[in-house]
Amino acid sequence: QKLEHIKPFGYRQQALTHFHQAAALRRTQHLKMFYRIRDSMYVPAAEQLFKYHGFVDIAEGIYKKYSMLPEEWKHELISLKRANVELPWFNPDKIKFLNESTTSFPTIAEHQGSNFVDSKRPKEDMVIDELVDSEMSYYITLRTFLTSYVYEIRNIAEGRLGVDAQSNLGLSKKDVNYIFGERLEDIVSLLKKMVVKMEVLMLVREPTVDPIGRAGILANILLEMYPEMKAVYGPYMSSYSKVRVTIEQAEAAQEKASKGKSNSIYGKNASFMGLWQEVSSAKAVLKSSQNGLQSLLITPVARLPRYNLFLSRVAKQLGEGHPAHKLLMQAVEVLKSVTSSVDEDIKTTENFQLKFFGELK
Repeated sequence: QKLEHIKPFGYRQQALTHFHQAAALRRTQHLKMFYRIRDSMYVPAAEQLFKYHGFVDIAEGIYKKYSMLPEEWKHELISLKRANVELPWFNPDKIKFLNESTTSFPTIAEHQGSNFVDSKRPKEDMVIDELVDSEMSYYITLRTFLTSYVYEIRNIAEGRLGVDAQSNLGLSKKDVNYIFGERLEDIVSLLKKMVVKMEVLMLVREPTVDPIGRAGILANILLEMYPEMKAVYGPYMSSYSKVRVTIEQAEAAQEKASKGKSNSIYGKNASFMGLWQEVSSAKAVLKSSQNGLQSLLITPVARLPRYNLFLSRVAKQLGEGHPAHKLLMQAVEVLKSVTSSVDEDIKTTENFQLKFFGELK
């Protein structure tokens, strides 16, 4: 009786909407469980993925990245395939499905950019792909640098590898803390949050269900991260001049002291440059910076202006009539203010150093 005044069509639509919402919620929970087991940093990305993308596109993205799928999705995908939904990548007899008892996992394809090279894609999407792929590479490079090199340098400076290694490092404990301290870790922590938020753009590279599209999502991410970007990049960039000078002086001293000696990492002649050469030659993602620490440490300094470059290119491609254009221009202005603020911090820091410590040479 309560439904007598509801039109049958409207009721069916309402019921269908509730059904789809329940299905999306269920699939989101399945994906969260998948992430907790397989790649826990991406748990927060699950809800955003289902907010902007369809189930089939998400499933394909998960499979391409992880070479496996949540077990709960198996029968849903089989049903969709039987209903003639196009799923050329899905073969239930060959795909590995993950559950709580799974113990072996295929290798994760962390950087999928090369899989999405397509000249037929809209130009704005290609620019967005370039930004998110470079962001992932940037994160992986600095994370590897931190875990493979910085932590080892700190151990040596703290004396954990012996007095000889500590005395031959070429950097004091104070220098190590200043060059490779919290500022660098803050950058890596920020980048981790960025790539998690950008997973909605990396995992699925198809059009979104929201009119703002991928460009609008990107703009919203940068607007949301603006306060933290300002707080993190400012101190790092302000300190870079002194970091550069300290490294140059230490390198010169090491070159002079190491003539005719070995640069063994764990031996008596261990040095921060010897360790860097060993680590950068062994780690593929660090080889581009193998010629010196400077090229790697300056990366965050150069990164901030690049966001504006990318956003401006996307806005130009879309035009003023696109729903995301206003968001993009807001993000451009906000990031300009971050850069300006950082520039002022640098000037203030350098003036302070000049007044109290003399000119940096």
